[in-house]
Parts: sequence; structure tokens; C-alpha cells
Amino acid sequence: MIFPFSSKVDSLFGEGASEQLGAKVKEFGCTKVICIYDKGIRKAGLIDPLIDNMKTAGLDVIQYDGVLADPPDTMVNECAAIARNEKVDGVVGIGGGSSLDTAKAVNVLISNPGNIEDYFGGPSTPHQASKPLVLVPTTSGTGSEVTYIAVVTNTTRHTKDGLQGPATTATLAITDPVLAKGMPPSITASTGMDTMAHAIEAYTSTQASFMSDFLAEKAIELTAKYLPMAMKNGDDIQARTQMSFASMLAGEAFNNAMIHIGHAFGAGLGAAHHIPHGIGCAIGLSAVIDLVAELMPEKVRRIGELIGLELAPNLTPKEVGDKVSKKIKDLNKEMGIPSMVDLGIKESDLENITKKTMADIGFMFLARKMEYDEAFAIIKGLYANT
Repeated sequence: MIFPFSSKVDSLFGEGASEQLGAKVKEFGCTKVICIYDKGIRKAGLIDPLIDNMKTAGLDVIQYDGVLADPPDTMVNECAAIARNEKVDGVVGIGGGSSLDTAKAVNVLISNPGNIEDYFGGPSTPHQASKPLVLVPTTSGTGSEVTYIAVVTNTTRHTKDGLQGPATTATLAITDPVLAKGMPPSITASTGMDTMAHAIEAYTSTQASFMSDFLAEKAIELTAKYLPMAMKNGDDIQARTQMSFASMLAGEAFNNAMIHIGHAFGAGLGAAHHIPHGIGCAIGLSAVIDLVAELMPEKVRRIGELIGLELAPNLTPKEVGDKVSKKIKDLNKEMGIPSMVDLGIKESDLENITKKTMADIGFMFLARKMEYDEAFAIIKGLYANT
């Protein structure tokens, strides 16, 4: 088996790693940076020490705290205009996936003309390399700090669009599990299940390889063990460390293997109803298992074992798949993940959600082709059973 594998981002990982933020940014030759985050990070008391750290290192820090969930293109353009006007020579993103994706997108516009809409479409809309980009996650789920894709909401088409290239790839990711201690249980749950979704989807993608499988298996195992612990006690630094590590591993796995129907559904649900990404992916995760249970029976059995199931050897692939799918649904309930009905989704909305799901790039990596009627039936099943 011949396969490519690339780890595109240098990482600094461990308890207290964020204390090196200013020094590391300075090493890249930066003198004036824009620091991008949301208001919740400041409210949690996380941002001020990091800003002070950068200022102590001699950096001039321009702050932007207007990040919104599922970052809209209008907000990205607003932030980029500030960065351009201030003539910053570096970008620092701190927070969850929305803040990190915003930082990536802003980094594209600092050294390239136009608005962010001009760069939707991935490799078909190339851009030049930009300024040093340092990403500091405060959640354990998106893996955005080590991936090369930024996802931005297209407010004209009401879709989530991706862009990728040198400016959306971090120069350095600094992952400090201490920062994750500030996450409330609901965010711990949704981002943690996002990690699980990244790992399981990468594991069952058509692009999976020996290396991505190795990373995905470990991420699944760690998430199953430590996410409930982090939920019960947010100050459990061991659980936070292992979840931060799982998130990074899962990000590297899907960086190379890609994700598929679960994330396509999460993007479709998010684009149509502004549902948080992690929640959408968590709801869609059982559909991943249902899709591949008979196509990848050994992998689905292995997933079951990694999440704590004891599976008799005489079970058929469908029976194994049913048990694994149910275990994932049970885990969602244990984590407090709301159902589509809980979220106010109506059955009449499913047609639009299906269309947006099928338009997502993740649909390209399904283990087999799927037409609209089947995709609609799967999403209707998620609606009925979550």
C-alpha cells in the first residue's frame, strides 16, 4: 500500500506550553500582531494572561474579540480590514474552532487582495503565503490548530465554505491543556464528540492509510476513556491533557484521510440552522457506522472495542454495526448532546438539510456512492432516533 502522509504544522504541546506564546511569536520576527478571539474567552479569564505574555515579550498586540460562531464572511472581512490597516506582521488565534478558523482566514487576506469570498473553493482559488500564524486552542475537539483548512460561513449562499493553502496552515500550534479547564461541560461534550467524529470518520474514509488509522484508533480510545472524566470534573488535568492530545491526533488523522458523511451532515445542519459544529457531527456519527458496518466490518468491530463494547465473535457485521451505533447514541445522551428535535429542527427542514449535506466536500469521501433518496432516508433516521 502506497500512501502519502504529511504533518503540516509544528506543535508545542503540554501543561504550561502557552507560557511560551510571546517568546515563540517573537522568534518568527513579529513585532505587531493581531490577536483574534471571542468574548467568551475573555469572560473565562483566559485571554488577559496571554495578551500580557505577548506584551512582556515586546510585541505590540492589536486585539479583535468579535469572533462569532460559524464565522461569517462579513465578520472575517471586518477583522481583516483592521489587520490590514494596522499593518500587522503576525496573527495569533486563541480559542475554539471559530476563533482559529477566523485567524486562518484573516491571515489569507493580510497578504492577498479582495474579500474572503474570493478564496472559497480550496485549491482552485490559490493564495500567496502570508504572515506567521500561531494558533492556541482552548477547547479539545476541532483540531483546527493542526489542520490546513479554514471553514467560513458564506452569508450569501448560506453554506459553509472551505479555503486552504499556505496562509491557512499554522506556523505553530501551542496546545496547553490548562486552558481547556475553563470549558463548561456543554462545550467539553460537543468538542469532545467532535474529536470522536474526526477520528471515526478518518478511520472509515476512502483515503484512510496505515498512519491515519494508527492516529485515529488512539484518538478514539482516549476520547472514550477521558471525555466522561473531563465532563465530570473539568479541573481534572489528566483528563484535559489526554483530551487535548486526542484532539490533536484526530486532527492529524483527518488532515490526511479526510472526513465524510458525519461532517457533511454537521456542515449541512450548521449551515441551515446555525447548530454548533460539534453537536451536528455528534448527531451524525451513528450514520457513519450504519453506512460502513457491512463495508468495513473489521474496522467497525475495532471501533466498538475501543469505545468499550464486548462483541461476541459470532455476530454478523450488521449486528456489530447496530451495537456500535447504539453505543455512540448512548454516549451522546450521556454527554448531553441534544437531538434534532431538541434543537427545534422540523421534519419539513430535512429536505434542505439533505441538499446541503450532499453539497459538502465530505460527501466525496464516502465508502460508496449515495443518491439523494438514500441520503434523505439516513438523515430522516437521525431525526427519528436521536
